[in-house]
Amino acid sequence: SIENCFTLNNAIWSENSVLTFDGNKGRGASANKNGEEKQALCVDYITEKYGDFSYLNIDIEGAESEMLKGARKSLQNKPKLCMAVYHRSEDIFALINRVKEINPNYKIYLRHHKHISFWDTNIYCI
Repeated sequence: SIENCFTLNNAIWSENSVLTFDGNKGRGASANKNGEEKQALCVDYITEKYGDFSYLNIDIEGAESEMLKGARKSLQNKPKLCMAVYHRSEDIFALINRVKEINPNYKIYLRHHKHISFWDTNIYCI
């Protein structure tokens, strides 16, 4: 157990809702109307229920933009963010712009991490 840390087994979305996913797990999972139902929460709801957080690591396979829609209040407190920007071609610009729109006080850094498969490109918002 890590002090002041907890996990939730939920999907993250722009609002609290129920989403369905296909039977694959991990990188292969995707939204599918005939799949397994999963409770989705928005970040603002999590903040309201459990309190402010200091760091959020966001790599949610292309749903980062939707997540930001439901995190507007939470990002006013300027928690540090690490967010994947490689899932959709527009993400590298759209997600940076969305973060700056929500809270213009963030300093944003872009990093591409070298490793096998070569696809992790993240922004760090501080």
